[in-house]
Amino acid sequence: TAAAGTENTLQDPASYADSEQTAVIDAKDDLVLNGSGTLNITANDKDAVKCNDTLKVVNAVLNITAADDGLIGKDNLWIKDSTLHLAAPGDGLKASRDGAARRGSIILDGGTGTISAQDDAIQAVTDVTILSGNYTLNAGGGSANAQTHTGDMSGGFSQDGMSGRQGQMPSGSGSGSDSGSAPSGNLPSGSDSGSGLDATTGATAKSTDADSTDASAAVTTLAASTDSETGTVTSDSDTQISKGITAGGTITIADGTITFDTADDSINAATAVIISGRRRHISAGDEAVRGDDTLSADGGTLAV
Repeated sequence: TAAAGTENTLQDPASYADSEQTAVIDAKDDLVLNGSGTLNITANDKDAVKCNDTLKVVNAVLNITAADDGLIGKDNLWIKDSTLHLAAPGDGLKASRDGAARRGSIILDGGTGTISAQDDAIQAVTDVTILSGNYTLNAGGGSANAQTHTGDMSGGFSQDGMSGRQGQMPSGSGSGSDSGSAPSGNLPSGSDSGSGLDATTGATAKSTDADSTDASAAVTTLAASTDSETGTVTSDSDTQISKGITAGGTITIADGTITFDTADDSINAATAVIISGRRRHISAGDEAVRGDDTLSADGGTLAV
């Protein structure tokens, strides 16, 4: 706990004699970071904070500079009503535990922050849920560092390898099943419950040539097709992919204002993307929003 009115600093050496120590704060069990005082963490060796189970950041003020990843909650990572400024050459926020129900997930519930990462700003092996908050996500130095793409696949909205042009939701409807339901937004065990999301679905999506896309009642479900870029997240990959939010399951943005500037996709889910409420500002080096099974938007504005 960082006491009110205090500024606290933690940093580690450039290397450890104990090879098992890989973070400034390295917890083997659950960990809670809280308190209204400021906590500055500088990782000179590798990660800033790593928790083997569930990491909770509650009503905290964190300034983090990492040598690899920023915040890791292997089972779950939950950030509630906190102020976060994070810079990392690896991943910014990461939940990496695979193979167990409700593990490997990330929840943002309120707060503000800037997350700058050379790899992914937010990466989870299962689900990412943003209930509310005001965040800026930068990955890979932003869209100015994007690799050159051919064709019209970049900068748009994609499902199952099918994309819309920049500034548009894909038009029309397909034959796929409408199975992309929103997660409840429940917090990890032992936490106060957060508000959920009830996403309304429909049969068609509307398109616009304007720079911003009004996503009200816009839902598209397309038939499955084979695509080599699945969006699947592996727990210990060193591959630099520079996405804003990437998840092996569902990405749900229920509310809040999120600004993306990414060298690759801004939002990439291996199963579904569900968006509602307020505004998302997206500058993507590749696809703006990609849900491999379902892409659902109900209310709010996407500005690409």
